[in-house]
Amino acid sequence: MTVTELCYNHLNYRFNKGSIKRTTRDRDEDTIRCQIEKSKIGHLQIATVTSRDIDDLFAKLFSENKLSVSSIEKVKFILDPAFRWAVERKELLENPFDSVRENINKSIESRSAKGSDDVDVRILTSEEKDKLWEIASAKWLNGKYKYLGGLHFMFLVETGLRVGEWIALRWEDYDFENRILTVNKCRHLVKAKEGEIETEIKYVAYEGDTKNKKSRNLSLSEKADSVLREIYELSPYKKSTDYICLTKTGSNYTATSMEDIVNTLYRKAGIKDHVSGLHILRRTFATELFDKGYPIKRIAEYLGDDESTVVRYYVAARKTKEVGGKRIAVVEL
Repeated sequence: MTVTELCYNHLNYRFNKGSIKRTTRDRDEDTIRCQIEKSKIGHLQIATVTSRDIDDLFAKLFSENKLSVSSIEKVKFILDPAFRWAVERKELLENPFDSVRENINKSIESRSAKGSDDVDVRILTSEEKDKLWEIASAKWLNGKYKYLGGLHFMFLVETGLRVGEWIALRWEDYDFENRILTVNKCRHLVKAKEGEIETEIKYVAYEGDTKNKKSRNLSLSEKADSVLREIYELSPYKKSTDYICLTKTGSNYTATSMEDIVNTLYRKAGIKDHVSGLHILRRTFATELFDKGYPIKRIAEYLGDDESTVVRYYVAARKTKEVGGKRIAVVEL
């Protein structure tokens, strides 16, 4: 058995046991395919793997500077448990990860540490947000929006919702009279299981719980409410069971298509070189609430996340400032 085969076998074992969701399985499968299967260690027989082979793999991943620290950490979270599983099944006498685990953890920690000039969290500046809003709301002379999906972008900016939560919402989830949005599910594309479909399509929509498995009722701001009402007015799909986030042909938006929309807006705003993806909208929203004086606990409840996660990843306590032609992080009172 090769290392790649071991990782796939362990992944399937975890999934069939019910210890991971389909979305986690797909994400881990991508990591195995891109980072392990394509590496030298991926083709080795598990009985021949040494601690040096593992050390070489991580040294290469760090030196290439192509992956984020969190992506490299995912490789560790796949390899180490897979080798431990092989030991439990008597397929290996010992885990080759044991003697290098501490050094790899230290390397990950050191690369996670930030320098004094690094920004804790990248968010949109007020100027960037205003520019993006202007572009997203631009219309042609006939009154139609220039950018399809621009309204969806505007709603995410004003609510901080995860994209999976947004594309899972139906009109029945919004109380127009009281401006209360119920968020209780998440929608993803996952790889189809055998027999699930009869076509060549490889992915199917999967709707499950929110990330923290909790439902929450959100009171929308006037701005978010007005955007949602406009989406409703423009949509030909107004049944209570219809999805809110649909294309004009009635197709569901996906996380990928929503990301394409925001990246187009970033490019039009001239900020594509240092801004990408959807999560920056969530971070910006959380930081704006923090700057307005909302406590971390309230922000976490609104976002449906842990307080520690909000502090570490969403609230930009430090801001950047241009000093001597260089943009650095400055703590101001």
